Amino acid sequence: MYAQLIVSFAKKNIGIILLSLIFLLHIFLRFYQLEYRFQFGYDQIDSAWAAKRILIDHNYPLAGPANKLGSGIFVGPLYYYIISIFYFFTNMDPIAGAYFAGVTSIITFFAILLIVKRLFSFYVGLIAICINTISLTGIEFDRIQWEPNFIPAVSLLVFYSLYKIITKNEKYILLLAIALGASFHVHLTAAFFLSVITLPTLPFFPKNKNMLKCMVFSAPLFILWLMPIIVASTQKELSLASNSVAYANSSIHGLHLTRVLQLFPDAFYQFFSFIPFSPISFLRYLFIPLFILIYFLNKPSRKGFLLCYLVVLWFIAPWFFLSLYSGEISNYYYTVNRPIALMIIAFIVYQFLTLRKKIITLALIIFTLYYSYNTLSKFFAYRPVGLHNYRVLVKDAVAKGKKIEFVEGKPEWYLYYIYTRKK
Repeated sequence: MYAQLIVSFAKKNIGIILLSLIFLLHIFLRFYQLEYRFQFGYDQIDSAWAAKRILIDHNYPLAGPANKLGSGIFVGPLYYYIISIFYFFTNMDPIAGAYFAGVTSIITFFAILLIVKRLFSFYVGLIAICINTISLTGIEFDRIQWEPNFIPAVSLLVFYSLYKIITKNEKYILLLAIALGASFHVHLTAAFFLSVITLPTLPFFPKNKNMLKCMVFSAPLFILWLMPIIVASTQKELSLASNSVAYANSSIHGLHLTRVLQLFPDAFYQFFSFIPFSPISFLRYLFIPLFILIYFLNKPSRKGFLLCYLVVLWFIAPWFFLSLYSGEISNYYYTVNRPIALMIIAFIVYQFLTLRKKIITLALIIFTLYYSYNTLSKFFAYRPVGLHNYRVLVKDAVAKGKKIEFVEGKPEWYLYYIYTRKK
C-alpha cells in the first residue's frame, strides 16, 4: 500500500522531484570543496581590495572593475558593492568570493529555468538546467568569482523582455530598462552587445500610446543605472567617453572577410562548450538551423519568426563586432549567447524525446550517462592551486614572523593583510 502511494505521488509530482534532484546536484557541484577549489587570482584579489575599501576605509566607488587593463574603460560599481556584502559576513576572508560565485550560480539556475519555461515549457527548462548542471564548462564558469557571473541571467532577461515587447507586451519595456541598465554594471561585452542587439528590434516595437507611456516610465530606471558611471566619468582620469574612443581607435581595424571567417567557429563556441567532443564539433553550426526548422518552419507564426530573429541576433551581433576588433579575444566574450545556446540545445533534445522513438530515447540516455561520467571524472580529478594552498603558506609565514611584501595581484599579500591587521 505504501509503495503504491509513493509511486502515485512520484507520478503526480515527477517534475518537482526531478527539479529538486537537479538542484541538489547543482549545489553539490558548485559548493564542493570550496576552500580547496576556489581560485583566488587577479580578478578575485581586485574584488577583495574593493570590498576592503568599501567596508574598512568607507571609500565608496562610482566606478567598477576595469574591463581592459590600461584602457581606462570600466563598468558600474554594483559588482563591488554586492561582493562587499559577502566580505562583510566573512569578516574580510576571501572565501567570500567562493560563496558569491555559488550564490550567483543559483540565480542563473533559476533564471534559466523560469525564462525557458515561459518561452517553451517546464520540461524544456528542466532539460536546460540539467545540461548546465552537469556540463564541465558550466561548473567551471559558475565556480569562478568574477563580474561575468551575472552575464547569463542579464542576457536572458534582455532576451525575454525584448521578445515580450516585440510580441506586443509593452509593459516589459520596464524589465528591459532594468536588465539593460544592469548590463552596464556587469561587463563591457554584455553592455555593448545587448545594446547593439536591441537596435534591430526597434522596428518591431509596438507603436501606440501605451508603449510611449511605458518608455517614459522606464527611461529614468535606465538612466539611474548609468548615473554612477556618468558621475565617475566627469573625473579626468576616468573619462569613459574619451578612453573608449581612444581604445576603439587603437583596437578597431574595420570589417574584413578574412577576420569574419576566422571567427566563424568562435561565434558558435557556446554550443561546443556544452558538447565538447571534437569528433562532433561540427554540430555547433547545425543547432540554430535545426531550431529554426523545428520551431518556425514546421509551424510558421509571427511569434515564432520573432523568436528565431532574436536567436540569430544573439549570435550574429557578437560575431561581427568582434570581427572588427584586433585585440585578443577570449571565449567569455561570447557569454551573452551562452544561455541562448543552452536553451536551443534543450529545446531540440526535448523535441527528440517527444518523438517517443525507443532508439532515440535510448541513444540520448546512453549519451547522457557517458556525458555525466566524463564530466564527473574530470571534475573529481581536478586539483587546482586554490585558496587553501595560499592560506597555508601565509599562515606559516605569519607564524614564523616573516613579512610578505606587497605585489599587485598577489594573493599572499591580501591574506597577509587580513591575518595581521588590527581588528
